Amino acid sequence: MPNRTSLIRRLAVLRSSYTGETDSSVLPAIASGAKELSVEDRAQVLRALAHNHAARLPGEPTLDPVAARIRHALLPDATSPCQRDLEAAVLLATGRAHAHLRQHVPEGAGVFRTVRPQTDGLILHLTPAALPVLLLELLPHTVQGGFTGVPGLRVRPHRRQVHLVQTHVPDTSVHIAAVSYRQWVAATAFVQQATGLPTHTYCSHAAALRPLDDHETSALAGPRAQVSPELAGLASSLLRRQRVCAGTTGAQVTALGDQALSVRWTGGHSPAVAAALFLLHPIMGLPGDRFVIQRIHENHVLIHLRQHAEDPGLVLELTRDTTRETRAAECHTAEEDLSAAWASWETALATASGASALAGGRPTTPRPAAPSRHQAAEAGAVS
Repeated sequence: MPNRTSLIRRLAVLRSSYTGETDSSVLPAIASGAKELSVEDRAQVLRALAHNHAARLPGEPTLDPVAARIRHALLPDATSPCQRDLEAAVLLATGRAHAHLRQHVPEGAGVFRTVRPQTDGLILHLTPAALPVLLLELLPHTVQGGFTGVPGLRVRPHRRQVHLVQTHVPDTSVHIAAVSYRQWVAATAFVQQATGLPTHTYCSHAAALRPLDDHETSALAGPRAQVSPELAGLASSLLRRQRVCAGTTGAQVTALGDQALSVRWTGGHSPAVAAALFLLHPIMGLPGDRFVIQRIHENHVLIHLRQHAEDPGLVLELTRDTTRETRAAECHTAEEDLSAAWASWETALATASGASALAGGRPTTPRPAAPSRHQAAEAGAVS
């Protein structure tokens, strides 16, 4: 059996292909998870790594499933239903955010750079211009008399990161890392220009968050307040494996009723059938081991996921669109003209200063200029 260090390296490389994590974060995470594995557990992992899991595509079990606790130790899925709901909301907002992003950065990357899955939360690293459009889609507000956004969502700024929390659901959060003071000021300027929302309505440094307003209460009581718990779990798991669409121009994720999720993307080099194979990996793939693959063609695949034989299950539709018309139209999928908001973002980004802690730390004091050689010589003579 290979030594433990080589196994950790192999698993780290595998996990980072799903999450985009760098060695500095993925190696400690895998090492920590591997501590929970027995010798037999590691042997089971090695058998799965050696197996050609492409044979799983027909839906036939070709290998004993890797125990759920082993998979969770190596790439954890959210365990709390409320945490899964929040992560699902983030994923579903991503497609709309990407459409806005394309207006400003036509050749830009997607919304996420990396994700760092944790048992009790999730850490996201965004592409440079993604924070304002993601906040725009997530923050609760009214548009032409209709409610949009995630009811109860609030933002807690901290040093170099912001936390997305919900005022009515404690102990759930999604952290957005590597957010500078300038980026935060620019993002709030964008949101205020686009929605009219002042920062204090959704942002709080204090322990107590602003309570739900009437619009949010009504939205939570509505029949379509959120996706079904089962679909939220699937969406959360997809977000934690966001590299499934790496190299594409962004993915549109849509809930189709309570039992189906559609992932549609353009560009990239891999067909949909390869994405399905990626998501069905026995160690790092989606939770569960009962599935049926319906291959329409190489760029359109349906994955039927089931908990047991009698379970009607969930359907995950994967579609890679290669038509030029779809690519050309992608920049026009956002109906809103956000040019004024982008102008506010650029202005704030250029002029914001005082890179203090987002949590209200003291502004940095400019360092005095170093003395010239002449001044230093004079000071030496005086002393």
